[in-house]
Amino acid sequence: MNILQKSMVRSHHRRGSILAGVLVLMVILSLVGFSMIKISEGALVHATLFQNESIAMAAAEAAYEDAIYWMGQNPELLMLMDVDGTTGRVSFENSHADYRVKFHGFVGYRSVFEVMADGYCGTFHRSIRVHVIQAVSGWEMGQCRIPTSTGSTQEVYFANGEILDMPIHINSYQAPDDSQRDIHISGWPSFLQDVSMGESRYSAGGHDKYASVIDLFGAGISFDQPRSLISDEDAVQSKIEWYKETIHDQRSDLVLTPQKDGRVPEGQAAVQLEFFVGTDGKGYVRITNDCSVRGRSIPSGSDTWDYKVRPGSDGTRFDKYSIYGFHYIPENAEADGLRTTHSMASTQMEVEYGGYEAPPCGMIYVDGHVIIGSADENASASEISDLNVVQGVMSVVATGNIWLANSVTVSDKDDDGKIYLRQNNGMPSEENPNGLGLFAGGVVKVLDPGMVENYASSGSGGYWKWVKKGWKWQKVWVPPSSGGVPEISGLVYEPIGAKDSGQADGSYHRHLPDPMVIEAAITVGGGGWGAENVRRSSGGRKEASGSQDELLVRGTITEVIRGVVGQIGRDGYLKHYYFDQRMLSGLIPGNVRLKGKFITAPAGWSDFRIDPNPEE
Repeated sequence: MNILQKSMVRSHHRRGSILAGVLVLMVILSLVGFSMIKISEGALVHATLFQNESIAMAAAEAAYEDAIYWMGQNPELLMLMDVDGTTGRVSFENSHADYRVKFHGFVGYRSVFEVMADGYCGTFHRSIRVHVIQAVSGWEMGQCRIPTSTGSTQEVYFANGEILDMPIHINSYQAPDDSQRDIHISGWPSFLQDVSMGESRYSAGGHDKYASVIDLFGAGISFDQPRSLISDEDAVQSKIEWYKETIHDQRSDLVLTPQKDGRVPEGQAAVQLEFFVGTDGKGYVRITNDCSVRGRSIPSGSDTWDYKVRPGSDGTRFDKYSIYGFHYIPENAEADGLRTTHSMASTQMEVEYGGYEAPPCGMIYVDGHVIIGSADENASASEISDLNVVQGVMSVVATGNIWLANSVTVSDKDDDGKIYLRQNNGMPSEENPNGLGLFAGGVVKVLDPGMVENYASSGSGGYWKWVKKGWKWQKVWVPPSSGGVPEISGLVYEPIGAKDSGQADGSYHRHLPDPMVIEAAITVGGGGWGAENVRRSSGGRKEASGSQDELLVRGTITEVIRGVVGQIGRDGYLKHYYFDQRMLSGLIPGNVRLKGKFITAPAGWSDFRIDPNPEE
């Protein structure tokens, strides 16, 4: 074989090797391509499945939010739904979700609800289970405004130097995105706890309404929050009715309908309540029915802020109301069974729902007005500190007004004698089991002890009155020379507060303590919390000394519209408000019953995938 032939053979061998290599490479590339296609298809399928599962989860979350919104519009859920709960559905283009709201139990006096939401997309099913409770505010108001006439209001300010140590909520006054802030501020008040607003931070045009004051809210401020139903007259009345039915079913004798004596000018029917600790160390409440309040009409053109909400006006119209002047009790109240004394333990009732029971709570319902205050005939201010002490748990509900005629504090002991030391700031111990709730369809006000002096004079005739000797009572005659209030046969004048210094025994010259201390959860369904007969000019209500006393509240306040407490440097009270942290655990049914916001209970959220094809 010559050289040329050998070269041609080698060339054919190389071309065959290259061709084989190309074929092998093509097979490898085809396999890689096929694998890549399969991988891409798998990734696409996986992405689609992941998307469907995400959509199912989003649908479940949407159903949960829908359920929470429904709950916020109807916070009295125990009255609206049956034991099996309430269901609903939300639907979207390629998914849907169902929810159910069901009662779960009690934490203290607070109801716990379970919200179950199930979202579906394709074969995917995601489920959410959340335990929620109603939020609690320290100071909650339908409007941060005060009435100035039958149809108008004006802003009321948080003032320079005020220390506000409680959570605050304010409902939206007009449109949430209007141009006006709904919280009004003068200077640099200190907000030590979170503030929530029903309105938006921004106006409809995008203006930041809070830019100039946002630094004041170091503890936090949130916007567009659910409204409190304290502004909803029907909601307030439904809760008052709930109390009536609950109490009537268990203790009909504690559903009281007082009758006034028609001979009392501007008479108003009321019940007087006096809380005290007996010599046996147990807590008691003394109830006097068929009291007659001598009222005093406030002309519509006067310069006081004694307004209440006009029924049926949705909180937009206001009327002057007849404030407390003084009151009478029936002459033979004790003998006729109109004055009775009950241990606090004996007034306890249970709230049951769905087989669960809340802790017992004392309850009293009054279809009329209530006066809370004891009247030790000749006690000085320093001697009445042991009066009106609540040892036990009590909710007082009235269709009318609740007038406070003395300081009301909670005991630092229980009926077993256990002592609960107060905190350094004066607040009750967090373990203290005693508490008072006040829920009025009208207003809750600190009365003016000086009003009686307008009706009594040194030349008036003598009269009978009840005198408290320790915890015993006896009827005594006050001679004409001592002066007094107009005598009405069969009725006895009932003093309140403390006797003025230098006055003779039995004097009607009275004053309230300074500071006036109220330890309670206060809910005002027909107006505002505050003090009566505060004037825009000087010289209104009677103070213990000087132009202003101090009003110290340890608890919670919920009011339809702001009530006036005082005019700085002129009249009434300087306020000191502190949030009682015990209300967070539902010690008593306070504003939690009207709160339109539900929050997740600690460790109350769980979500998970449900397998559409579980193994047998």
